[in-house]
Amino acid sequence: MGEKELLLSLDEEEQLIKIGKAFSSEVRIKILKLLCQYELNVNEIAERLKIPTSSAAVHVKALEEADLIETKLMPGIRGSKKVCCKTMEHLNVALFSEEDLKQQAEVIKMPIGNYVDYKVVPTCGIVGENGPIDEEDEPRCFYSPNRHEAQLLWFGKTGYVEYRFPNTILMTERA
Repeated sequence: MGEKELLLSLDEEEQLIKIGKAFSSEVRIKILKLLCQYELNVNEIAERLKIPTSSAAVHVKALEEADLIETKLMPGIRGSKKVCCKTMEHLNVALFSEEDLKQQAEVIKMPIGNYVDYKVVPTCGIVGENGPIDEEDEPRCFYSPNRHEAQLLWFGKTGYVEYRFPNTILMTERA
């Protein structure tokens, strides 16, 4: 199983409540610890934790509802058996809402040719509204004073163009 990560924000109340319920029990945390090492069925979980099978089943159901574990059918000695396994490696809860992010975001329009530094290799070039700006496949054309009119730029597999933006959010917070 590849590393899976669950990312939640405070806007996902229903899922947070289910996860909170799942982590509110010491037994459920022990089940999660077991499932970090082994894939077990409900009977094996009950046996290892010395709890009734019916209790183990209730705890497994709460963990499933929170999407922290899943049960899957595996071939067994007499037919198939249900085995529990964890569904993720990491759980992250961002302590902000999407609305908080929107209030902190700012959109700044930057013309494509307003880069402050670059490193490009051919094949490369810059095109403005009226056609090529300087020569094609010449990295020096990226220094052209007309680069601010660029509508499109391209370069080989490696390279970069660097832009610098003012951090006006910090100025707003100081006011």
